[in-house]
Order: sequence, then structure tokens, then C-alpha cells
Amino acid sequence: FPQIDLQLQSEDGGDTSGYIPNGEWDLKGVPGTRQSIQYTCCPEVYVDVTFKIHLRRRTLYYFSNLIMPCVLISSMALVGFTLPPDSGEKLTLGVTILLSLTVFLNIVTGNIPETSEAVPLISTYFNCIMFMVASSVVLTVVVLNYHHRSPTTHTVPDWVRTVLLQWLPWILRMQRPRKKITRKTIALSNKMKELDLKERSSKSLLANVLDIDDDFRQVRALSSTPTSSHNG
Repeated sequence: FPQIDLQLQSEDGGDTSGYIPNGEWDLKGVPGTRQSIQYTCCPEVYVDVTFKIHLRRRTLYYFSNLIMPCVLISSMALVGFTLPPDSGEKLTLGVTILLSLTVFLNIVTGNIPETSEAVPLISTYFNCIMFMVASSVVLTVVVLNYHHRSPTTHTVPDWVRTVLLQWLPWILRMQRPRKKITRKTIALSNKMKELDLKERSSKSLLANVLDIDDDFRQVRALSSTPTSSHNG
């Protein structure tokens, strides 16, 4: 059989003169490579030409219909922090934004191919935005929880008082009015608190002992009353 010598017409690769432009894909190029292979079984040299088609998805549709609405909706999460807690719409706004982003993510997953080899960039973007909005919802819940607390329902723990009112001002070199904050004053206040706790515990113990003594006396008085009446 006569050998066929394949040659590339140009260095750019294949001929794209008959290509019809597409609204979704953009043809970047069709590069080709010429290879000459000689197998061990045959003395002839076999020539082949390999073409690779490079396509790029057009981004205008996704930018105008998915990315821009997502950016506008996610920016509303920042507006939610400016709402007063008494309005009652802070948490509702955050949950509504999260549901809207979930709908957009479902639209994106319906338009991209299903594969586990790589994560598309637009899916990564939507996942990051949803994580940010979910974090804002969690912070909104925390803010509302602290806002609706009152001195009658909650008390500040001792370790929070120690950290925020003593050690943190001392680290930041802050001073309270008419009271200096040093390591000695912090240690002295902690000792005073310990003594106060011991005094309260001793008072409560003494009160319990007195109550037990009173109960014991009442029991003795009740037990002695029937005996005296029987003797009479």
C-alpha cells in the first residue's frame, strides 16, 4: 500500500473558515500536531495528525442573570445588621436571602454538567456566598439573644466580669473613673470576692444549723407533751 504523508496546512491548526458563531460557546482555536510513529512490527513510518478543539463558554448570560442578582441579594445581608432588633424583621430578612441563594444555586446546578472530578468556579462562588449569608443569620440570632436579655432573667458570669472589666482594660492600658486598674487591684478584688463567697457560705451554713436546731427543739417539745398529760 502507498504511504500517506499528512501535512498541516498552517501552524494554527485546523481550518475554521466554515465555523458558525454560537451564542453559548466561543471557539478559541483548533490547534493540531503532526506525529510520526514507527512500530517495532513494521519498517514503515506511520504519520497521524491530532486536532484539539478549544471551546470557551460565553459569560454574559451567567453574569447578567445569575452573578449580578446574587451580588445584589447577598449585599442585603449587610443591610440586615442595620435593622434595629425591636423591628422583628432581622432574622426574617436573613432567612429569605438564604432561601433566594438556594434557588439560584439550584438553577446553576441544572445548567452545568454533573461531574465529581472538579468543582465549577460559579458553584464555588455561590457556596461561598451562601456560607457568608448563613454566618450572618447565625450572628443575627446571637445579637437578638443578647438584646432580649435583662438583669432579671440573666446575670453576667464572674469570669466575664473578670476578663472584660479587669484584665482587658489592664492589657489595653485603660483606666476606670476614680479607680486605677493594676495587677494588685485585680488580685485584691479577686481575694475580696473569695472572702465574700466564704462569708456567704458560712452564713448559709449557720442558718441551716439554726433551722435544724429549731426543728429538733420542736420535735422534743411535741414528744414531751403527751407524757406530761398522761402523768396528770
